[in-house]
Amino acid sequence: MKAPGIGVSGLGFTRAFETLLCSVILAFVTGGQAPKPVSLITDGSCLGNPGPGGWACILRFGARSKQLFGYDPNTTNNRMELMAPFRA
Repeated sequence: MKAPGIGVSGLGFTRAFETLLCSVILAFVTGGQAPKPVSLITDGSCLGNPGPGGWACILRFGARSKQLFGYDPNTTNNRMELMAPFRA
C-alpha cells in the first residue's frame, strides 16, 4: 500500500523501501490520523558535472502553494536532484 500524497520515487530506493518509508513518514507527521493530500514537485540539474547547478521544488496543499529554490556554484547533478526533496 503506497502512502497517498507522498512520493520518494526517483531516489533509487526499492519499491518496498519506498512504501515503508512513506508509511513511517505518514504515521509520524499525522500522528496516525488520516493524511491530507500534499503534492511535491522537484527538480535539480547542473551545467557540466561538476559545475554550477540549481534545484527547485513546488509544494501544493489544496489551493496553497510554495516555491523553494537554491543554487550551488560547484556541484554535481546528483546533489542538486537530491537537494530539492531534502529542502522541501
